[in-house]
Amino acid sequence: PRFDTDEMKFSVPHYGMEYKIEVIDAGTNKPVGTHLLPVQALLQWQRDSVIEEKGFSYFRISQAWNHHVEKKKTMLELRSGVKSGFGADYFISSKTKETSSTKSTEIGKPGEIIGWVEVDLCLEEDTNALYGQKPLVCPASPPHEFNVDMFQIHIARIAAIIEDIKKAGESYMYIISWKEPALTSLSMIIFFTVGLRFNTEYVGSLPVFFLIIVMFYLGIRRRRGVLKNRFLEREKGARITAEKKAGVKYTIHRPICVMKISVCRGKNLISPDYGFTGSVGCRIYWDPQRYEENDKVKEAVSAVDKSMSRPHDIGFVNNKYAKHPIWNEIIKSDESRRLNQLLPEHGSFFEEEKKNIHLSSDTIFPSINFPMLQPFVPPKQQTPSDGEMLPKGAFRLSPWESSRGAIVVEVRFLDVLMVSRLPGFDDVLGEVSIPVSKLVETGEIKGWFQVLEAGTKATIPCDYGEENIENPKTPDPTVSLETQVSGNTPKSSPHSATFGKPKIYLELRLETPDSNKAVLDTDREASIVVAEEMIKSAIMSAQQSKIDLIGSSIGAFNTVRGLGGNIQLIQNTLGTVLDIVEKFRNAFNFSDPFKSTALLLVLFVLWLFLALVPTRALVLAAGFAQYAATFKARYGSGPAANTHDSETNSDQKENLNNEKVDKDVTPIIAWLNNAFRALPTDEDLRRAYFWESRRIAEQECEEIASQKRVSRLQRLWKAEWHSNIDLRIVNDEKRKKGFSGRDWVWVSIFGIIQNRRFLWWQNAQDFDDGAAPIGRIFLAGHAGLAGLSPLDQGEIRGG
Repeated sequence: PRFDTDEMKFSVPHYGMEYKIEVIDAGTNKPVGTHLLPVQALLQWQRDSVIEEKGFSYFRISQAWNHHVEKKKTMLELRSGVKSGFGADYFISSKTKETSSTKSTEIGKPGEIIGWVEVDLCLEEDTNALYGQKPLVCPASPPHEFNVDMFQIHIARIAAIIEDIKKAGESYMYIISWKEPALTSLSMIIFFTVGLRFNTEYVGSLPVFFLIIVMFYLGIRRRRGVLKNRFLEREKGARITAEKKAGVKYTIHRPICVMKISVCRGKNLISPDYGFTGSVGCRIYWDPQRYEENDKVKEAVSAVDKSMSRPHDIGFVNNKYAKHPIWNEIIKSDESRRLNQLLPEHGSFFEEEKKNIHLSSDTIFPSINFPMLQPFVPPKQQTPSDGEMLPKGAFRLSPWESSRGAIVVEVRFLDVLMVSRLPGFDDVLGEVSIPVSKLVETGEIKGWFQVLEAGTKATIPCDYGEENIENPKTPDPTVSLETQVSGNTPKSSPHSATFGKPKIYLELRLETPDSNKAVLDTDREASIVVAEEMIKSAIMSAQQSKIDLIGSSIGAFNTVRGLGGNIQLIQNTLGTVLDIVEKFRNAFNFSDPFKSTALLLVLFVLWLFLALVPTRALVLAAGFAQYAATFKARYGSGPAANTHDSETNSDQKENLNNEKVDKDVTPIIAWLNNAFRALPTDEDLRRAYFWESRRIAEQECEEIASQKRVSRLQRLWKAEWHSNIDLRIVNDEKRKKGFSGRDWVWVSIFGIIQNRRFLWWQNAQDFDDGAAPIGRIFLAGHAGLAGLSPLDQGEIRGG
């Protein structure tokens, strides 16, 4: 659409202001796309434009103080799903990352470009009001509300400053380290020449001269785009590092076993505090190191395989309001869904099981499949056996029976009064933990298990007889799990320890691969895909739980609520200190070329003054001035014998004069204040180049993703063809809005041909992320042999 609006002018109250452009769908009154315009980002774009168009001549830039900024036609990208669209919500990668919970009805993924808007805009600083004879003081940006993301940003800014200091120290050490003999020799000659021949009476000019040289060097780097590239490279490096972290660090092949799980029924699942019935559901997850007691072993395993550091959600059982619930639906977790989509159903272990356990003719319990990799021994924990010498960094697979993991079923309880949702109340009724090692030994475990406290490592079976599921036995809890599985379960009375206790009925089956079978390329690729997806899920889970200030207990809740104001004060104070440090540094590196040029001219004049006047004379003059000022304040107003009343009157006059000074700030102070507040911080520069850096980083990572995609399609999917193509489809949007007929449109897709199926995704990124295909055609039987009808052909050609 063409809007052709009239010119709009806005008075910017401060340099931290942000403006948001939204394109609204008139039918739904919801934003289609958003673009955020921070004032500092717009100013930085204009500064970069001046340098690119006029060159880096200090004389021209100094004249730009009075340069009138013209409106410039600009194409702004419209992005979808960026939360509120202001501040940190818009400029944090984690907030703009697609999650599995994103509904397919949304237009585009969070942070995705869904369109463009062309605008004529500019931002002009009123130099007369800011730097004229009677300047106005520009107000500071308002303080931020408390936000955990802001804390993370401040920590990252501190880390960046420390990293820059380290780089400066490394550069200095490189100059004097003789790694480059010519450079080190030149620096040594300059040092001894200055030390021997320089007159120490003018030592004050040395640091100023050094700053001038540094500013000339930084100006050259600014002209070459090093300042901008620093932020682009930082984002690109972070993305590449994240890709490497999500990669597999070992070379051995780890076979995959498949866990099949069903959660069928529950007994006596009531509130432990009040004894009434509520809504009961279950969360099923795999804890890879549940039974590992040695913390050093945990750390060693997690260092090699990040997926072993966090639990992995398998699925969820739908909530039922009952004391003895029967669960007939199981929902895959995001991780299970992605694993299911990353690997094709044909020829893989992800075959859907619609029926699992039949307790009666009317009851069907679904199951869910989840892959697990064979455990291994990290290099630090390996010990050579039979005289074998293990090479450095070698890995050795462990038997499946040595697994320290567990399949855990977490029972969640939600009462009618929502008491369990209040702070201080836990909605977890308990857990059932099944060791994977026992599943490997028996192959299958099924029966009733008592629900124990959360985090338990014990397993108390109640009955393994499928025929008695309606009236479960309650054996002695001291009987071991091995005895229960073997079927040698002693009879027990209704008065045993598990009678009336909460329990659930489970069925678990583990299918391990045949060790005598030859390892195919398909098996190796499947193992890598599973490992990479689990590592990625573990990293995302660790990032989400890194900062969690609000606990579930009342004590933590009250503490955070009472310290909320203090935490906000700490956050804003830390931000203010970082702003001052970064602005002071950016005053010298020509982030704002106009103000850096003015600073360079001031330093040049100061250097000439210090080079002509001895530093010792300046120190003596400064010391004498302070004594003269205090002498005048004490004896300059009249005779020494002043009465108490005269002293009181003079104090009152001084207070009045101070109030006037506070109201009427001197022009020099106002100029310095306005110039300093106009300087960008590193966070402002990061936001100015944020989306450009993300785009470059994604292009760098696309090559790595393309290699993985091709390998996966060839080895796992056995795809006969794959490509990005344009597909002609019916415009469903117009049909939903009531338009008659069919309107054909071209859309870009990523499609593959696998056996007799043609599948397509919105793009290749969706395929890599494990999203479900948005369409499929089964070429079976006579499909595709019949041609289109004349009406269909006419609509397509006419469209």
